[in-house]
Formats: sequence, C-alpha cells, structure tokens
Amino acid sequence: MGLGLLLVLACAAFCSAQAHTSRPKGAAQSVPDLTGVWKLNKEKSDLRRWAKLTPDSIVIHQTQRTVQFDYKLGAKDLSKTYTTDGSTQVVSTIGYNHEKLARAYRSKDALIVEERVVAHFAGFPDFEDVQMTTTRWSLSSDGKTLTAKNRERATTAVFDLDKPIAALGH
Repeated sequence: MGLGLLLVLACAAFCSAQAHTSRPKGAAQSVPDLTGVWKLNKEKSDLRRWAKLTPDSIVIHQTQRTVQFDYKLGAKDLSKTYTTDGSTQVVSTIGYNHEKLARAYRSKDALIVEERVVAHFAGFPDFEDVQMTTTRWSLSSDGKTLTAKNRERATTAVFDLDKPIAALGH
C-alpha cells in the first residue's frame, strides 16, 4: 500500500508540474510590458548607415494581443501596430503593388518582429522583393532600457525610458 500511494503521489506531482510548464503550441508567452516613451541613446547604439531610419524617440502602447509603435522620422509621423500572436499581417502598402508584411511574436523575454516586402504583379506569382529583417526588442531587468537588435542590418538601437508606464495612464 505504501508503494502504491507513493506512485499515485509521484504521478500527481508529475502531471501538476507538466500542467504548469507545458504550453499549447502558439500560446502567448510572457513578455515585459514595453509601454512608455523611449528616447534613443545614440552613444550606446550602433546604427551604422541606418541612423537616418532610426527615430529619436518611440512611444509604445502594449496590450496582451498587440503592440503599437508611434514615432517620427523627419517630418513624418508614423505608427505601426502588430498583433503578437505570430500571424502574418499587412502593416503598410508601398506603391500600388508592394506590401510590407510583418509577423510579431513573443520569444523568451523579448518581442520579435519579422518584416518583409512582397511584390504582387498580375499574371505572376508573388515574390519577396526585399530581404526579411528580424528585430528583437528586449527590456533590461530594471525596465529602464529598451534594446532593438536587427541582425540583418547588424544594428543595435538602445532607448532609455523617458516617461514610465504610469505616465501614459497604464
């Protein structure tokens, strides 16, 4: 009887541990809330030739399902919203036959955003017009530094928290 009870308890403990550690495929992972106003720290960043395409500040609004980046490049105010479930979505149109597609998802302690441009021409199959880029957005342990690493461009943009989450009404 002692061995049987021990096996039952061991099985219950194992099943309980599995329930807490396994996650259905495609289920959202926990990622730090990136919400806030972030200022580019040019001294800590390595932007190379992409400096002109990197905003001086970014305002990020994040929910459980989406993350929105608002920023200014030159005189243009831009906004991109991504769903973070890993599905592919159109984030902008370029001309009449190109679309920028994006896929955003959580991975470990970061937000991953993959972007690519696809061309559509009547009578021809769609083709990828520009190489896909992947940007990994991660937050420092103290929540005061946001780092965006893009491996295809070999750049790292470091942003310092300018206004905390509470200042934006979160």
